[in-house]
Amino acid sequence: MKLRFHPGWVAVPWIVAALGWTFRDLIFRGFIIAQGDVPDQFLPWREFTAEEIGQGRIPLWNPYSFCGAPFLANMQSCVLYPVDRILDLFFPPGWAMSIGLVLHLLLGAVSLHFLAIRFGAGAACAALAAAGYSLGGFHAIHLLGGNLLTITSSTYLPAHLLVISALSDRLQKGERVGSLPFWGAFLVALQVLSGHAQMTFYNGVFAGVFALAQMALMRHGRAALLLHHVLIWGVGALLAAPQLLPSLEYSRLSSRTESLPYEAATEFSFGWEVLPTLFLPEYLGSRVDGFRPPGRDTFWGSWRNWSAVYIGIIPFCGFVFLILSRATRRARAMALKAFAPLLLVGLFLALGRNNPLYRLVHELPLFGQFRAPSKYLPGFIAPFTVLAAVGLSSLLDKLEQARSDLSRGAVMAASVALPAILVASVAMLNLQRIWPEGIVTPLALFLWNLARSLSLALLALLGWMALGKLSAPQGSRLWANAPTLFLLAVAFLDSDAYHSRYILSAPAEWVRTFPTELVKKNLPEEERVLLTPDYLRQNDPVPRRIPSASGYDPFQLGVFVDTFRAEGYLSKDLIPDSWAPSLDWARRLGVGVVLSTTAQRHRDLSPLALERPFFLYKVANPAPLVEFQGHDQAPPRSSPFRCRWEDGALHVTGTAPTDGRLVIRQVYAPGWRAVDPQGSMVEVELAEPFWQSIAITAGEVALTLKYEPWGWTWGLRLFPLALLAWMALGWAGLKAPGTALHKDPPSH
Repeated sequence: MKLRFHPGWVAVPWIVAALGWTFRDLIFRGFIIAQGDVPDQFLPWREFTAEEIGQGRIPLWNPYSFCGAPFLANMQSCVLYPVDRILDLFFPPGWAMSIGLVLHLLLGAVSLHFLAIRFGAGAACAALAAAGYSLGGFHAIHLLGGNLLTITSSTYLPAHLLVISALSDRLQKGERVGSLPFWGAFLVALQVLSGHAQMTFYNGVFAGVFALAQMALMRHGRAALLLHHVLIWGVGALLAAPQLLPSLEYSRLSSRTESLPYEAATEFSFGWEVLPTLFLPEYLGSRVDGFRPPGRDTFWGSWRNWSAVYIGIIPFCGFVFLILSRATRRARAMALKAFAPLLLVGLFLALGRNNPLYRLVHELPLFGQFRAPSKYLPGFIAPFTVLAAVGLSSLLDKLEQARSDLSRGAVMAASVALPAILVASVAMLNLQRIWPEGIVTPLALFLWNLARSLSLALLALLGWMALGKLSAPQGSRLWANAPTLFLLAVAFLDSDAYHSRYILSAPAEWVRTFPTELVKKNLPEEERVLLTPDYLRQNDPVPRRIPSASGYDPFQLGVFVDTFRAEGYLSKDLIPDSWAPSLDWARRLGVGVVLSTTAQRHRDLSPLALERPFFLYKVANPAPLVEFQGHDQAPPRSSPFRCRWEDGALHVTGTAPTDGRLVIRQVYAPGWRAVDPQGSMVEVELAEPFWQSIAITAGEVALTLKYEPWGWTWGLRLFPLALLAWMALGWAGLKAPGTALHKDPPSH
């Protein structure tokens, strides 16, 4: 296969440099995102996964949260994600996580860059818009919340669209598709393994919508495109079967088995009033300052609608020109036809409860399983960005043709607009003295955003036109690329100034506040700790190998959660993310100590230790983690059985005085198997309310319990077949002509 250098690669180093500068602390200093889900969930899990795999084990079960829960089957653990596993070989887990975040944003930007070039954008304009996509509002806001997987999983969308576009172009021309199915299936497998079921499902929907739009534009090869699309997603899903099948099995067992109620499912819907963030990024204010002591949250809208779709004022100007221009240049017309359906569908879905027709969507299979419709926004932002790049290229061409007339007009406009912006900015600083707080905040934010956007747009226009004269044929060749470089610099300053405010990062050790030694010193080996809800780092016991009855995870086994719902501790409609069972349950859960950052009072608790800001309490007479129950129903004596975790299995040993049952205070899930020393299988059953139970006979007992769900078993069986099918796609591609993804604009 002949390798060809595409001119679009010239602009890729600029994208790399832009992202590298914005995320310099994460890349070069090993910082991590210090807010939200990263320190609360993803960092502890990443450390646990890295340690388990480093010791040669696949962590199928997590015994250190919620009295035990499936781990690999919870997609957000990303146990089988090759990007994470490769990075973990070279960097500590926290640093590897940060580098992985930037690599995914780079993947999204570069994919979108070449997608825009395919539809007629110039390399510089495509790069400018692509950087705006990665450093835009959707990613910035999710960074602030630490929603790492939402970002890393959503960034595969431009790559999916790029493959579909290249496929449709080749099939339309009657050419061989080459290695496109091979790479498409690889991207789908990575999409599934990236760990976010919601974004994977949404990207699948958006890829399907885009494929249908391409089919509608094709004169030939529609059926072939449909078959290739199904083949790509089918082979990709089978490649990810060791992750996908256990996740599907877990989804039937978790507390999230049914569709969410409409009100819960449509929380965090995108609001119509937020659309102006396309060109006024923070006119509703920002929650950033609320995270910086002694900061103040300036956001004045509904926090559940807090979103942004900003990709930069310069790309936005290109999109406006594309829509309003009367010119019918073929490439621009094709871009609109190809991406307008996806853009409209993305906006339609993202509006959620603000769209009266969304109730119909909620009733569709799978759609009602997820909350936060604002996470549909990538389906709106990605096509918007491509159209912005195409429009910006056309706009610059138009300005080039009318440079002399526009130069005079721009200077006159600047002489009026810039003083006006200055006056508005000064007046804004004094509004606090004139109007009440309820009025000043939205008005001041609106004026500030308007001044910012107009200033950047005028600066870009004036600089581009002034440097254009220096780069004229009679000018120095040194300045030949000056206008383009200036435009890229202004666009980057815009995106960086906006996005970098949302990166709240710190060294990993700064967010590790769990008092490991204090807890281990006071916790007997066969007891658990319970973290009260006021301590946010509920997953910190996981990498410390300290069994806990609490945790932070939107998925838990339904048999565990439903018990607390039935007793009134949890609302039926509540999705418990970070939570802890009631102190009334502490003794029954085998909890030996309670850790809190506030003083506690309870009949079963007595003060044990105090190391500010932590309070440690001893639980009176906690139930043993393994308890023998004889058939005579006599009250059990002190448990004659011991248990220990070793090599990913639970080992139980002891002597049974009579025939009876062992109750193991670990949450029951199908897939647990017990093996005696002779290798015979012993059935593990459910004991009330949610424990594991094993029938035993009198005498010495030695059992090894392992968790191997059917999804994992069948996933491993299907993987070799999927690998052969994928390799066949690769072999077919090697025998075909070159299959560059970034060729001329589509022909249909």
